Order: sequence, then C-alpha cells, then structure tokens
Amino acid sequence: MQVHADTSNLLRARITQLKDGSVPAGKSSSASPYPQLLRALNYDRLPPEISVAAAEALEQALCTRIGRERRIANPIVQKLLRGMAMALTQCLDYENEVRADFDEMMLQIILFCQSRQDAGVKELADRGNYLRDPDATEFDLQNDLWQWLAGNFPSCDLKTEVEGVATGRADIYAGFGTHRLIIEMKRHHGHLDKDAARKYCNQAGAYQNTNVKLGFLGTLEIVERSDPPASLEECVWYESFVPHGSQVTRHLVIFRVPGNLRSPSSLSPKTNKPKKKV
Repeated sequence: MQVHADTSNLLRARITQLKDGSVPAGKSSSASPYPQLLRALNYDRLPPEISVAAAEALEQALCTRIGRERRIANPIVQKLLRGMAMALTQCLDYENEVRADFDEMMLQIILFCQSRQDAGVKELADRGNYLRDPDATEFDLQNDLWQWLAGNFPSCDLKTEVEGVATGRADIYAGFGTHRLIIEMKRHHGHLDKDAARKYCNQAGAYQNTNVKLGFLGTLEIVERSDPPASLEECVWYESFVPHGSQVTRHLVIFRVPGNLRSPSSLSPKTNKPKKKV
C-alpha cells in the first residue's frame, strides 16, 4: 500500500509542477519502455517511487487516451478534453473505471455542444427548434441531451427525472453499477459566465453527496443576440467548491448551450438592392 501511496503522491506533485509551469513539457524517448509516461511527466528515466507495474498500467492508459484523441478530428475538442482531464486530477475519485466513464460522458457532452452550435434547421429539423426559441426551457435541452447520450453512450443506465437522489430529483442520471454521474440542467437568461454559473453549483454538487464527487452542470443560455455566441472552448469549463460546513470538494464540468440562436447572415445589416435602370 505504501508503494501505491508514494506513486500517487509523486504523480500529484509532478502534475502540480507541470500545471504551474515549474518544469517545461517533456519529450518522449523511443529507448524507454514507457515513452508516453516519461513525456507526460517530463522525466528522463522512471523515478524509483513508480513501480514497474504502476508504470505499465499508466503507460497503457496514456496510449489508450492518445489513440482516442487521434481519432477526434476537431482540435478544439482535443484541447478541451486535455484541459479538463488535467484539472480533474485534483479529484480523488477521478481514477480507474470512474475516470473512464466520466471521460466518455464528457467527450459526448462536448461533441453535443459542438453539434448544437453547428447544426442548422436542415440537420436537426424539429428537434432543434428550441435552440431558436426565446421561450425554450431547460427541459428542452434535457430531452435533446438525453436522446444524444442514449444513442451514443450505451454503456450506462441512462434515465431522466430520477427521484430519491440527495432527497431530490436528478435531471439526467447515468448509472454504472457502483458509481453514478448526475447532470443538472438549468436555463439562464443573459450571458452565462463563470461567476453567473456558480449560483447553480450548490444544487449540482448536492447530487454528489453519497457517491463519487464528480458531476456535470448544463445550462441553456437565453440571450438577445446581436453577436455570435461564445466559442466552443468558452462553453465548457471546470469548477470545484467546498460546501459550507464540509471539507470534501465537489467537482463539476460546466457546459453552456447557446440558445435563441440566429444564422450568421442575420447578424449582418441588410442592404437594399439597387434599382434597375429603365
């Protein structure tokens, strides 16, 4: 057990150094049996605190993640996944099967956010009507996201409006047997920034009380638009907080889906066509 504790402590300390910029990014070494691990941690050789068994497991996990990233064409999606994964290492529950399931759900949510900013009336038909309706509610977003996840994430037991969770009702409930992930849905009038989103965090974090301290908060942003909506990389971010009276941190990935959308052409002023000369 001490070996695992030493490995865990070293990894957390090294990740903190890399995040703070204390050490530069490393380069992989083809001569090492663990090139991806050494590159990620910027080591020339394997530290003694990391056992061979741990190094092999970490190398395999990194190779799996890198292989998946290479199959994701959009560089912004790749960037978001890497950034979220780095931030989530602060969560003690973010490991092994929990991490794999959370990462897959996070990927699907980011792809959903991308799709709902790109797809037009032709692609979404009636399903996307709420994205252009100023009176749309979070229930419209919830139903759309549930259908997306049900079709793209079959490895979990996916339900909506599940009662008996934190004495309340979970909007979207993803069960994985031993652990669960909850997506709380909200509608927000006005531009949603990080400060505005924090007022919804207590409710989203409450659903983590009796299970892993990981979850999602999704918001349908309703605003009168004269400019393009926020870029995809501005619509997904990490947030953590410790509730008053507690010492246990809650971890959330927050995403906003811009609503009341307008086509790009409608954002330009209209000009009158010149009259034809007789």
